[in-house]
Amino acid sequence: MFRKSTGKWLVSLLLVPIVALIACAPKAAPTPAAPVSASATQAAPAPSRTGPAADAEWQKVLASARREGSVNLYSTFAQPELRTAMTKAMQDTYGIKMEWVVSAGATNAERIRVEARAKQYVADAWWTGFSVLLVKELRAVDALALFAPPVVAQEPGVWKGKGVYTITDKGDALAVTQTRGLWPVVNTKLLRPEEYPRSYRDLLDPKWKGRIVMHDPTVPGGGSIVFNLVRMELGLEYWEKAKQQNIAFIRDYGETGRRVATGEAAIALGLTPNQYMSFLVVGAPIKPIPIEEGAYLTSLPWFLINHGPHPNAGRVLINWALTKEGQAIIMRFTGDEPIRKDVEFKQHPEVEAVVQATTKWLVDSWEVKELLDQTVA
Repeated sequence: MFRKSTGKWLVSLLLVPIVALIACAPKAAPTPAAPVSASATQAAPAPSRTGPAADAEWQKVLASARREGSVNLYSTFAQPELRTAMTKAMQDTYGIKMEWVVSAGATNAERIRVEARAKQYVADAWWTGFSVLLVKELRAVDALALFAPPVVAQEPGVWKGKGVYTITDKGDALAVTQTRGLWPVVNTKLLRPEEYPRSYRDLLDPKWKGRIVMHDPTVPGGGSIVFNLVRMELGLEYWEKAKQQNIAFIRDYGETGRRVATGEAAIALGLTPNQYMSFLVVGAPIKPIPIEEGAYLTSLPWFLINHGPHPNAGRVLINWALTKEGQAIIMRFTGDEPIRKDVEFKQHPEVEAVVQATTKWLVDSWEVKELLDQTVA
């Protein structure tokens, strides 16, 4: 059921400007490339130099990273298979041990903020969904460092869209992968095809009471985006009615996906493919379904954390994530789309089908996300 504080939070949404949904052809989903303002272009880190001097400089970073011997990654996305593959690649390629702290983006952001204030630094890099609110909070404590990965300059022609420096207005995050989604995910053993919701209005049917889970919309993430997408299409009154459905709010994406995959819930809201791909690939009875109100496009950023205990290993990890090998591994286990053109990408058939069936997309950018984050209280 909606928590007591939600009423005040919902009322505040009335003050938020409406963000237009962008329509596109059902068979040609757009590439989620965010526009870059002039100020963002000026603030972004200069591309790494190429040539012998740059190579020598990077070799020093690699040598220092090997001496550091470890890297601490705070991540929202950390399926067991992904962790195993990435940890092995970093160990085999660079002799660097990976340590993972897996939690929701807002939770890890709070960890980084507390560490920065206490000057007790633990995180070296952060991989999460994109949130203007969280970025601003971490900037306020000088927690984010600029970094120009050498692979970007070494391979200038391989990047999709406007490249890796397109997420924030200051270039303090790097677009490493792209994702699309936030469709409802249903349990196919509990729902017959004729029961699949075609609109969020269908979820107000009393038969779904107590059978829906949703990423918590009171924190930045998939839940808050779904909340706003529906609010823009159907009005705030939709969520007033939805209070009667006893929706279970969960802050852990993995738990949200697990509940629908195991049949503890019939429908899950607020998930992107990378949050349920591990269930799909093992044949769990789940299916993302197209929805009348549309879906969401975004890039997933990586951040280098300022003053991390293993600063060079953090740089090596992020640079690796942008290499052809890194992109292929991340793509294989998350369902995210690579930002490189030279990495062959074949989406899971269930996700590809729903992409092709989607005709409305909320296109992410710094400006759009800033509006969305203002609604979270």
